[in-house]
Amino acid sequence: MLRVFIFTFLLFFASWVSAGPKKIIRIACIDCYSSASLYSLYAKKWLPPDTEIEWVLVQTHEYSEGLNVYLNQFPKKSEKIVCDTSETNWLDKLTEKLKSFGVEHILDGMDEGSYQATRIREKMGLPHNSVDLREARKKKNAQMEIAEELGIPTLKFTSVESALQFIEKFPQEEIVVKLNDGVSGVGMSYFSKSDPLLKEKLQAKLDGPIENPFGKEDFYILQPKIVGRKFFFNTFTFEGKTVVTGLSEYHMIEWGGNILYFIDPFLSLDSQMARKLKPVALEINRKMKVTHGAAHIEFILDELTGKFYLLENNVRIAGAGIPAVESEIFGIGQVDLNLLSILDPQRLREEMAKYPRKRNQGALIVVIPSANKGNLTKAGIREIEKLATYFRPSNAYKLIPNTPVSETKDQNTAAVLMHLVGNRNAVREDILKTIDLIPTLVENSPGQVGCAERIADLSKTLKARVKQMNWRVLPR
Repeated sequence: MLRVFIFTFLLFFASWVSAGPKKIIRIACIDCYSSASLYSLYAKKWLPPDTEIEWVLVQTHEYSEGLNVYLNQFPKKSEKIVCDTSETNWLDKLTEKLKSFGVEHILDGMDEGSYQATRIREKMGLPHNSVDLREARKKKNAQMEIAEELGIPTLKFTSVESALQFIEKFPQEEIVVKLNDGVSGVGMSYFSKSDPLLKEKLQAKLDGPIENPFGKEDFYILQPKIVGRKFFFNTFTFEGKTVVTGLSEYHMIEWGGNILYFIDPFLSLDSQMARKLKPVALEINRKMKVTHGAAHIEFILDELTGKFYLLENNVRIAGAGIPAVESEIFGIGQVDLNLLSILDPQRLREEMAKYPRKRNQGALIVVIPSANKGNLTKAGIREIEKLATYFRPSNAYKLIPNTPVSETKDQNTAAVLMHLVGNRNAVREDILKTIDLIPTLVENSPGQVGCAERIADLSKTLKARVKQMNWRVLPR
């Protein structure tokens, strides 16, 4: 018995000695909500067994309560730093603090974080995109100016008189006014050139409040409303090489007088559209000096001229869990590639050499609007989670019963964001099943009038759009 004990002890001791202490990699993630919250989960896919990541979560602007669920995807022991960017030396203080924690790598998060990460990388001597265009890359008017002939004509909206003169220069009937430093359609309005009250409406817009989503000073810009097919195009750049990691077309609906997101199917990376868009995207990245990391570029194909226009270039990973969908259908996505640039650069080179990749299955993102104000129901969520093609990128994207929802009136309000992965017939069937759930998906708040009529009209509109789509873009 003693010999067995001694043998077991020696075996355990030998394995402990051979294993040795784990290698620690310290990574700071700047504003890591939305898709950037996937870093912690996806790092497990690429992390060597003898290595551990210690995370430092940096917050550079005020977060809404809903963003905190994303931070919970990181280990509880993660260090957290909240920056006061009103201090003139905040960046120096942050850099010193990161160095004191032993941080050697920086991962870009979302929105403001992706721009601040550029400055932090520069301070720490890490690879980074051009700092001189850092501010320009987040200003729509500057983006259009840099894009030159690929940019939509843009005017800083300072007076109604200059606006009226500007809109006469192009043939489009409608114009759009939006925040220059805004996101997700916040503050966006559309106007018709033939509206007899156009002058008064523009003046009211100009005189109204300017509510930047990040609480910053901002101004409105004015552009012709280009009508046509909209796409997003995801890229990743490392050591001078750029690959396309994802391509999707936005299929919108018009409902309640508003243009809303509905279905975004992922297209083949060697499709005719991918071949047309790739040189345009590479030229946009070149003009904007994007030499490192991810970019999420939005384009529109003008139905009047057949010309591609840049809508905006978000020099960061795509939001809404899109990189997780890339990983599902191609085996790898922007989040994976960003992690490999730190954890295994040689593996990154090998993986990038495999592009353009073939889809192993189809996928799309679905945004289900809400016809009324209310709360998500447990029964409705349960039925969605039963769908054969339903895919949840992480627990941060879990649908929560009793979550309040508003009547959808813009691109920021919806009942449900869903990710579906499967063949074309399966995902189409699950979308139609979800539309049939709309009457029970939201428990309507009391005191509303016409709820049933709006639900019926919304369901009819969504089903008609499903019928119009070309489902052959997805694999069988």
